[in-house]
Amino acid sequence: MVAKKMGHNENPVVIVVSPLVALMEDQVKEATEMGITAMQLGVHDEADITSGRCQLLFVSPESWLLNKKWRDMLGSDVFQANVIGIVVDEVHLSYKWADEAAE
Repeated sequence: MVAKKMGHNENPVVIVVSPLVALMEDQVKEATEMGITAMQLGVHDEADITSGRCQLLFVSPESWLLNKKWRDMLGSDVFQANVIGIVVDEVHLSYKWADEAAE
């Protein structure tokens, strides 16, 4: 919202990586109640997600790393133009996620 108000981006997107599905569901609900468009990978409509129609996109590391379509999403024109940040919850577990993706 700050990036939009400052004129940096018309449709800013922040990606939140979290291994906790229940927490993501709660955060999507809370964000929506606050008027922020939030979606969860694998739950919300794929077309809405890939078109960048959300301000917050919650993803689990497994769904993001293990699915080529979602990994490639970051390289799309829409996401290259609109992603202003990636937040990683439980970052101390990232080495485990990388091991799982390599298997």
